[in-house]
Amino acid sequence: MNLDRVTLDKLEYIHKQIKEGNISVLPEKLAIGTVYKIPYQGDLMNDGYELGFLYLSPNSGIKEHIHINDIEMYKPLVGILSVKGEQSEVNYCLLEETHNIDPVLETTIIETVKVNKNYIDSLNQENHLLEQEILLEKVYQKINKLL
Repeated sequence: MNLDRVTLDKLEYIHKQIKEGNISVLPEKLAIGTVYKIPYQGDLMNDGYELGFLYLSPNSGIKEHIHINDIEMYKPLVGILSVKGEQSEVNYCLLEETHNIDPVLETTIIETVKVNKNYIDSLNQENHLLEQEILLEKVYQKINKLL
């Protein structure tokens, strides 16, 4: 596997955070098996967005859940992302929609981007009602340019 510098830096950051214990374990109501959440950039409540990672051990996944006050994007960094039985390079969960991550066969790291309703509204004022998927991509690109 040939990884670019940004991906390698993210993986180094993830492993450092795990080693230092700067992670949280997702609760049983949301996770299948052991899933670690690793914060990266932003805070959903204070900044309106957050970028982070989900570290899924073999046979773990994310149970189906609804997004009422935020939208979310999943992108695989390492491993295969499968949502509702279909492999995907990116998964969007928009307001009032549900999604999951199917149990994985091998250790998998998913990059996540969440944006809350207030941030969506502020971006829409600037960008004239962009579709939610485009908003997620814009936030993702903006954050990655800062790194």
